Amino acid sequence: AILRSTPAGPPIELAEILDAGGFVDVSITDSGPPLDSPLLERAFEPFAVRGSEASGLSLALAHRVALAHGGRLTVGNGTERGLIVSLRLPRSQGRPA
Repeated sequence: AILRSTPAGPPIELAEILDAGGFVDVSITDSGPPLDSPLLERAFEPFAVRGSEASGLSLALAHRVALAHGGRLTVGNGTERGLIVSLRLPRSQGRPA
């Protein structure tokens, strides 16, 4: 969904940070328009965030998957443009990073 909503031009930005607390944090920022506050509050509801080619299920499904694995997904608007989607998942125990 984030890729379809991003206009042609600057790519999305992806950052991965391993947290000392045993979590993996991934943040994706696009360069598209920000979401209005009412829509941002409903971002994880199925069909709430729809684009011209998007079904509106991507954020809802990603949110449910994150919760099912003991993590969390958050969304927010960038300071100037774009949407920031952040995922935090616990690292697997017994596996190398």
